[in-house]
Amino acid sequence: MQSATFLQRLLAFLVDATLLLLAQALVLFVVLLVFGLDIPEAHLLAIGGLAGLVLDSGLAWQEANGGGTFGKRLLKIRVVRADGGNVGYRQAFIRNFARLGWQVPTFGALFLLADALLLLAQPRRQRIGDLLAETRVVRVQ
Repeated sequence: MQSATFLQRLLAFLVDATLLLLAQALVLFVVLLVFGLDIPEAHLLAIGGLAGLVLDSGLAWQEANGGGTFGKRLLKIRVVRADGGNVGYRQAFIRNFARLGWQVPTFGALFLLADALLLLAQPRRQRIGDLLAETRVVRVQ
């Protein structure tokens, strides 16, 4: 199995991230419509964060049920176990939730940089989440 390229992974991520942000914005818009504009900012941040976790869980579920998110399918790549088998729920959740490190102030930028360097430097193009979950992203034949 041939590993997905850095560009394929980046484009798939951008597609998925765009869809997630739009879904998150929709959730916040509905909350504002229902509760009005006087809802405290801290509550909006909490609701947005919770929506993000729920939506990110959806990405993990998609990967565990077919190996790919919408972005990955569009780019003709999929997630597999390191041995080439189908990804299970445990691996899918570990690799997706490892991205939460990107959102930690200061540390997040270093985590993202480490992921990018790992993707560029390794022949199997595994990021931190892939190494923790023992997965890789490959091209669909």
